[in-house]
Amino acid sequence: MTAPLGPVSANGWATLGQSGLRVERPEDQTLLRLAGLSFESAVAEALAAAAEARTAAGADPAASALAPEESAIPSAPASAETAPNLPGREASVIRREADRTGIDAQFLVALRRTENGGPGREFGVLSVKAPDLDSQARVAANSVRHSVQRFEQTGGQAIDPQTGQYTEAFLRYFSARYAPVGANNDPSGLNRYHAANLIALYQKTGRRSGDG
Repeated sequence: MTAPLGPVSANGWATLGQSGLRVERPEDQTLLRLAGLSFESAVAEALAAAAEARTAAGADPAASALAPEESAIPSAPASAETAPNLPGREASVIRREADRTGIDAQFLVALRRTENGGPGREFGVLSVKAPDLDSQARVAANSVRHSVQRFEQTGGQAIDPQTGQYTEAFLRYFSARYAPVGANNDPSGLNRYHAANLIALYQKTGRRSGDG
């Protein structure tokens, strides 16, 4: 459990609870302050600082060395409770591509919300030419279908026979390939949130669909 942060003086000294920990450098005050925040608040602040640094440097994520259908834009932490509703055009494209490839449309919805990319990056596809929603959805759907096949070929169970949804084991397998931690196009390490975001959004989307 994190000890409460003591007062910070004008010269940059601080104490941390009863431990007597003191720091002299003003920049270390930021670390101490983050230690006193909730996990969610600390992550949000760290991500905001990283995004600001990338913008100031004029950096743009480069395509990774993954197979074309599995290269994705890094994903920042997301909340299933605040996932935006998809417009009708996107929902129609997702349904079409899910029907074409025989995959769960709700999973494509969750993937779209996890990636949350702008025009031409809706599903985070980078390493092949996919300049619009239709091509982004097509490549993403192909990737899901191929991942299901590979996962089952290795003895994994991609679909839960009771719920008809993809299993958490498959979701983690897919995420590790689609948005691998340590990828060249993820200098800030945002991909470490991808699996958790995808699982939360897929489960919520599935529940909403089932309730309807």
